Amino acid sequence: MNIKALGLTLIKKQKVLIATIILFIISALVSPVFLTPMNLSNLLLQISTYGIVSIGVMFVMLTGEFDVSVGSILAFSGIYTVMLTNRAGYVVTLLTLLPMAFIMGSIYGILVDKIKFNSFVATLGGMYFYRGMGYVLCGAEPVTNKVDVYAWIGTTEFLGINCISWIFLFGIVLSWFVITRTTFGRNIMATGGNYEVAKASGIRVSYYKFAVYIICDFCALLAGMLLASRLSRAVPNAGDDASMSAISSVVIGGTSMKGGEGGAFQTLLGVFLIGLISNILNILGVMAYLQQIIKGAILIIIVCFDRFYRNRAL
Repeated sequence: MNIKALGLTLIKKQKVLIATIILFIISALVSPVFLTPMNLSNLLLQISTYGIVSIGVMFVMLTGEFDVSVGSILAFSGIYTVMLTNRAGYVVTLLTLLPMAFIMGSIYGILVDKIKFNSFVATLGGMYFYRGMGYVLCGAEPVTNKVDVYAWIGTTEFLGINCISWIFLFGIVLSWFVITRTTFGRNIMATGGNYEVAKASGIRVSYYKFAVYIICDFCALLAGMLLASRLSRAVPNAGDDASMSAISSVVIGGTSMKGGEGGAFQTLLGVFLIGLISNILNILGVMAYLQQIIKGAILIIIVCFDRFYRNRAL
């Protein structure tokens, strides 16, 4: 392999890392505020909530499916957890998260795997359902937290880093371990890589379709609870861009939309790149609608770049 081919291979495999490094350097040059400890800490905190959502979306996309309802589940979770905590306490609220995720994920599993709904259509219905449920629960009004311990986890720092960020980073490491070091993770990759071959090989593909949706919905519920904890309130329109942001981060990170390819640290890079773009645009005072245009253009460029190098014989 010659130097040119080696360089192209490196760019193909590490394109997101290279883009992130370049953007990080540019951000540091254009703004003296960017490298301050306060801004870097805020940057990590800003990406952590949607980052947790992205972990769940990654698991679903590794099987070749989608979940566009995570933003609505995040908003519903914030309202539900604040209201329940105010009435029954924080411990009761925590104990309900996993059963809720199991019910939500199982419904999607039935629709997608058993009834053979297209996953986009099934979760699109869920997106409207959970968003509406959030508005019904709170009467379209913000809900304020009244329990101090609920706000503690969202505002407490350890080693100068918010606990929500530590949870996100732990989730990335745990996801990496599950995907690369366990039979469960390898079977998820196999299910997404080739569904029929995986099924013929004796892998319980239905089980993994259910499992990834349960994981995804748990991540969205957890993110909603943590966001409400940090803000000490929940609003029904929270996370309106969470689904697209999470999917964008996962795709930019290198997870194939067809399934069977991707990973936790790649997703971390995608989340960080999206967050880095938002952070520097906010510092520079770029209007919110222009930020959406820029993010969309970057996503299209990266996907086209990836497609070009996938089709190129090296």
